[in-house]
Amino acid sequence: MSVGRGAILALAAVLPALNQTHPVKVLFEFHDNPSAPYSLAELAPGQFVGATDNFTSAGNVVFQIDIEGHYKTIATLAGTNAIPYVAPMENGKLFGMWFDGGNRPRYFHLPRAGGAIQELTEAAGIGVASQWPFGAWERDGVYAPFPSFIGRIGMPGKVEPIFTFTAQDGVPNPFSSFAMTPDGTFYGENRLGSGAYLVYRVTRAGRLTRLAELLNTGGPWAPLVVLDDGTVYGAEAAGGSDHKGSIYKIDPSGQFSVVAEFPSKGMSNPSTLFVAADGNLYGSTNTMPSYIFVLETKTGKLAQVASSTGWEFHCTCQMIQGSDGKIYGTSRSGGVSGGGTIFSIDAGIAPPRPRVTQLAPQAGKVGAEVELRGSYLLGTTGVRFAGMPVPSSDISVPTANVVRVHVPPGAQSGAVQLTTVNGTTVSLMAFTVE
Repeated sequence: MSVGRGAILALAAVLPALNQTHPVKVLFEFHDNPSAPYSLAELAPGQFVGATDNFTSAGNVVFQIDIEGHYKTIATLAGTNAIPYVAPMENGKLFGMWFDGGNRPRYFHLPRAGGAIQELTEAAGIGVASQWPFGAWERDGVYAPFPSFIGRIGMPGKVEPIFTFTAQDGVPNPFSSFAMTPDGTFYGENRLGSGAYLVYRVTRAGRLTRLAELLNTGGPWAPLVVLDDGTVYGAEAAGGSDHKGSIYKIDPSGQFSVVAEFPSKGMSNPSTLFVAADGNLYGSTNTMPSYIFVLETKTGKLAQVASSTGWEFHCTCQMIQGSDGKIYGTSRSGGVSGGGTIFSIDAGIAPPRPRVTQLAPQAGKVGAEVELRGSYLLGTTGVRFAGMPVPSSDISVPTANVVRVHVPPGAQSGAVQLTTVNGTTVSLMAFTVE
């Protein structure tokens, strides 16, 4: 489906931004070296890992920081241009990607506590695709779009093609995220030869559906946001009636609509998006002053969350929601010296409650390993199989989306209950004890 400007203007009215301001806390300010913080991911409640992206020959670092601003460098990649991304893997390590002096993408593993990197030499030379977030994670690998295909980087770096793009499908947009819903369906955005952008869906069976073709209005630079049901949100940096930006939605049936346009004055040019536990979209603008905004998905209202002239942050800003409900973000050029900042915003979002959407496997004997998959699982304090508790020493939480346990003695068939510091949930399906 091709979406032109006339259709876009007919689909949405300009929604004024509400004047809301929430306090911004600068956790850490970077200076000359290292500088330019980019990626950020939560390792455990209140503990984050990230990487810098300073585009200099001085190299970059992988760092850890907590909610109080205690910072430490855990690895250095000297002589590199940039580290677009680093994040925790389900195998207990960190996965990262950087560009070497020849501007070639390279991939590595790193112990979570830091130390020497292990380069994934088998993945060398395959090119680079999405930079934030890099891809969709699983226990022993990561799915991502590459220059001509969707593939899986397994351990210790073997690349397995999953789906190959045709010439008509274009090439991946490096400024758009790549997502995978719980049923294993992939979503992404490609740049077409015409200059337009293709939003697509690919099933595990290898069927590609062209969800929408968007005209290039100065983007869309913002990452796609895909909900578990397959609803897609995205942004056009210069879309809308006043060319100040717009946010669109594609429902699971493929119906396209523009849900909000940015106002003629004030915040404009949306550059990042993420979905929080309250179901709303949050993002940043590529302007000065910079703004953090929220889109209420139920009402279509666009509101200002915070603004900065550069001291707290200078966006574009990569952001996530922490286990405590606050927004945490990186600003590559914020701060007094322009070296970048890591900041938090208390926007009044409730701490995210856990969800368990999959059990792998769904049946097994006592002692069998079971993965509970879902979201907001960091800080898991207890797991029960039909009321029978798993010993706390047997609970492993490698990422926010996975908890590993073994079926405890005395377990009965039924739903699995999981408790975190933020609440209790039960699995959507039952587990069968064999």
